[in-house]
Amino acid sequence: MVWFYCDGCCDTIKKPKLVNHFRMCGGHAFTCVDCSRTFDRQSAQGHSTCVSEHEKYALGATKPGGYAAQGYNDGAQAAAAPAAAAAGGEQEVIGLQFLAERPPWRCSCCNVSCTSRDTLLGHASGVKHKRRARAALGLTNQQQQQPANGAADADKQADAAGAAGDAKQDTPAAAAAAASEEQGEEQQASKKQKKEKKEKKRKQEADAAADAKQEAQQQQAAETDDSKNSKKSKKEKKNKKQDEAAAEPAVATAAAAEEQPEQEASKKDKKKKDKNSKKQQQQQQPDPAVLQPLLKVARKKLKKKGSMAVSKLQALLQENANGGFSTELVEAVQQQLLGSGEVQLKDATLHWQAAN
Repeated sequence: MVWFYCDGCCDTIKKPKLVNHFRMCGGHAFTCVDCSRTFDRQSAQGHSTCVSEHEKYALGATKPGGYAAQGYNDGAQAAAAPAAAAAGGEQEVIGLQFLAERPPWRCSCCNVSCTSRDTLLGHASGVKHKRRARAALGLTNQQQQQPANGAADADKQADAAGAAGDAKQDTPAAAAAAASEEQGEEQQASKKQKKEKKEKKRKQEADAAADAKQEAQQQQAAETDDSKNSKKSKKEKKNKKQDEAAAEPAVATAAAAEEQPEQEASKKDKKKKDKNSKKQQQQQQPDPAVLQPLLKVARKKLKKKGSMAVSKLQALLQENANGGFSTELVEAVQQQLLGSGEVQLKDATLHWQAAN
């Protein structure tokens, strides 16, 4: 499956989804991911085959110097070049005897498993495989060229190892004695550790008890000092209170003498203010002879309409006041309507509620 890289939106698209991508994106240049060749919208639809994984990675078709480095060209040249490159690559492969000829595709020299024959050949053309294959082939040649003396030396070493094993097997009593000695030493070491731990605990407890005693003594000394200081402070407070109590009567008499004229003046001022406020209230209250007819007019209007704005009520009262209109008169009418329970005020409008 051929994949393209859109140079306009930097997105990667499969070949079957190119048409849908043309509708969403305004890009006009598309680069093939495998052969690195750039196509326009028409030529990208005709590009259906490209280099394989073996040609790209194993034979280096798209690397500098490869036949597809400047872009993959469809035609006879493109069909002939991979075959020639593959033939040259197979000649350069080293250690074919280490490659599996059937699945699972595995290289025994490098301990590598592949998914196909092409990828296994690509691995064989790599530098690491070549180095390991040459080293393995060199070791096998050296092993073949070793003289028979090497085999004899190996036999002697094996005999010596067998003799040493027999000698070890002949001394089970010595091994048991050594094991018992080790166990005894371990037990003694554990006993010493337990004693040391107990001594540490005792020392820590003794130190903690000594610290607790010192803290208790310090607390007692601090408490005694605090009690002495508190007694002194209490005595001083008592003396101060007595002195203040003795001085209070004289101060109180002087203050009372000073406050008497001020209190009398304040009483006179309050009386004057009360009189003035009563006069103002009497002046502000509307005449009941004027108020009652206006109340009747307002009630009739509210019964007919059911609701009336406060501004309209003010205009109605101004028409029917016969020259005696005032804001105090409007407020008095409104208060009496609301106080009777027949009218309710909501959002600067009066609503008639007597029927309810």
